[in-house]
Amino acid sequence: MPILKDNRVWQRIVANDNFPLLIVVLLKVLLHLLTINRYGYFIDELYNIASARDLSSGFVEISHLGPMIYAGWISVFGHSLFSLRMLALIPGVITVVTAGWIARELGGKRFAQFMTSLTVCLGLVWLAFNSFLGCDGFDQAASAVFLLLLIRIFKTGNQKLWMAAGIAAGVAILFKQTLLFYLPALFLGLLLTKHRRSFLNGHFWAGVLCGLLVLTPQIIWEFQHHWPLLEYWSVYARQRTYHASWHEFVMMQVLIYSPAVVLVWLAGVLNFLMNKKMSDFKVFGFLYIFLLLICFLGHVKAYVTAAIYPVLFAGGYIGMEELSDKAWMKTVRWVFSVIIIAVLFLSLPHALPVFNVQNQARYFQLFSFANRHVKFDSFAQVELPEFMADRLGWEERVRAVAEVYHSLPPDQRKKTSIYAHYYGFAGAIDVLGKRYGLPDSLCGHLSYHLWGYKQQRPENLIVVQVDGESLKGICEVVEIGGYIPFIPYAMPYDNGKPIFVCKKMKLSIEELWPLVKHYD
Repeated sequence: MPILKDNRVWQRIVANDNFPLLIVVLLKVLLHLLTINRYGYFIDELYNIASARDLSSGFVEISHLGPMIYAGWISVFGHSLFSLRMLALIPGVITVVTAGWIARELGGKRFAQFMTSLTVCLGLVWLAFNSFLGCDGFDQAASAVFLLLLIRIFKTGNQKLWMAAGIAAGVAILFKQTLLFYLPALFLGLLLTKHRRSFLNGHFWAGVLCGLLVLTPQIIWEFQHHWPLLEYWSVYARQRTYHASWHEFVMMQVLIYSPAVVLVWLAGVLNFLMNKKMSDFKVFGFLYIFLLLICFLGHVKAYVTAAIYPVLFAGGYIGMEELSDKAWMKTVRWVFSVIIIAVLFLSLPHALPVFNVQNQARYFQLFSFANRHVKFDSFAQVELPEFMADRLGWEERVRAVAEVYHSLPPDQRKKTSIYAHYYGFAGAIDVLGKRYGLPDSLCGHLSYHLWGYKQQRPENLIVVQVDGESLKGICEVVEIGGYIPFIPYAMPYDNGKPIFVCKKMKLSIEELWPLVKHYD
């Protein structure tokens, strides 16, 4: 250590403004590397691998941008768990670094920068979404860049940055449409602050135009395909998401971002709204309030608000810096920060698969008094949260289907396709089924319906996740060929369900295909 102290290169590194962020990035990478191969593929990872194989037909709930990135990565590095989750980690690192830069642009010193990035690094929502390959992590990274650019505009008055902000917003929406809930809130926030004059600035509208130009190919595709995204969101909001009361929605904001930091982000909101020194950034206080109302009224999941929290954390930690001029206040600040860090570290298993499945379930049972208040979907509660439970059992399910498929005589097998009702099981058959000699799946769910049946012209079907009675109108003979095994701790919707062998189809695949479409 004395050698390092006397080393000028090391001193320059430590003195660099980005050194605290480097430490947090290394911690972020380490945490994910330690858990990167835990459990199996997450349900969305199976779907995303499948989407990367079919870029030409389009996608119901996402744009082409995400699948194109997945396809490029997979073509180089393959689709192992390690490969996919290293890709998922990249936007997580971007979000952590951007959070620190947000604190810096808002006027935060080293403490605020370090604590803001560390809180995001250890935050449950970001840890969870960066632990598997999905669109949410990329969306959060692009949204963080968008908010950073807004802060830069409000701080410097450089109106030309609206064009860059518009591009960042367009890219974020291409990954996932969550930023669409932010833009009305931002509009209202601008109206209520001195930044309302932005509406009279040509650069602002140039930024809006840049965002629309980024989205134009997707808008044209949606128009040509009769707006499947609108149909999807209508069904999703009505049937899939949990319709929380206002009390439940606010409680989830406290729980999913950790009760340890609730005072920080509340202080951030108050700092933006009431501190004259932060008057340039008052819009973010209003943005948060309106965003909560819009998300609640729109029945969207509570974690949609995630992108604004790095800004709120930064505002709270900057307020702590301003109150810490005296030595005893600095001591209080650091004690409070150590408590926050300790609680966040102890909460890691809420977001990462730290333990084996059995011990992970036991851990969640210890916190069942709080976990029962966190509801995103209308599914029944299980022993593990959905983003962990849906990583379990896919190999066993596919193996059970393979046993039924290979029990058929060879002449029948050539005329038999496998139909899964939901995208997860279909993705599992496509990704894991190759080692069992299974054909690609057929599925009418979401983008699978757009991808179609391709060259398959089956006379028989092996069917999972469908009621046997409904199959009698499709096939002359409906038999039970086997059963999906019971998977402990997995999502329960497939456990013990029959695998049907549906022979002598009454409808051709061309006649059947419009009937199986569902966007729930």
